[in-house]
Amino acid sequence: MWTFFKTVFNILRNISLLIVLAIVGCFAWTWTDEDRRQELVDAFEEERVIAEKNEREEETFGIQSFQYEEEEVDNSSQVLGIEIRKANGGLRYLIPSEVMYFSKYGLNEYLVTDENEMVRTDIKLKNVFQKLEKFRGHYFFKTKNNIINCKYIKDIDPENKSEFGNNYGYNIKMKNGDSINVNKNRITELKNMMKKISHQIK
Repeated sequence: MWTFFKTVFNILRNISLLIVLAIVGCFAWTWTDEDRRQELVDAFEEERVIAEKNEREEETFGIQSFQYEEEEVDNSSQVLGIEIRKANGGLRYLIPSEVMYFSKYGLNEYLVTDENEMVRTDIKLKNVFQKLEKFRGHYFFKTKNNIINCKYIKDIDPENKSEFGNNYGYNIKMKNGDSINVNKNRITELKNMMKKISHQIK
């Protein structure tokens, strides 16, 4: 009889022990799961903070880069003159106001300076005109064979009048006495440019 009760007691004790272990295991699992979730939350928050920091740094860097490019553009506006290749292989340096006009005669291009010096060059009129256009406060007029600094234009006169009074072209007289022919289809454009730099007296 004693053996029976002892056996029942051992069985109940083992069952109780299993129940306790199960409860402890559940608490341990729950606690571990909560810790894991908290670790994930902390890791996510850390990643979010790092991402925001990187985004702010990228925005700041973009502004600095843009400002640097702006400074580069501003510095380029400090260019004061142009470099012209001469036909003999030399170089001529001058500022826009020293250019009276460029002209093409046959296969040769010439520069005439404000001092009435004629220099044979090794250039393309189109390329020179693109450079001269970038200088503010200067007005250059380009025809097929000429680039004229409007500052040195003295007269604009019609020429080659027919018996019906039609003009076939205009003669542009420069301050050094040289004459340049301009097609009548371009003369309105030239006159409008001259109005920008001249006070008209009627």
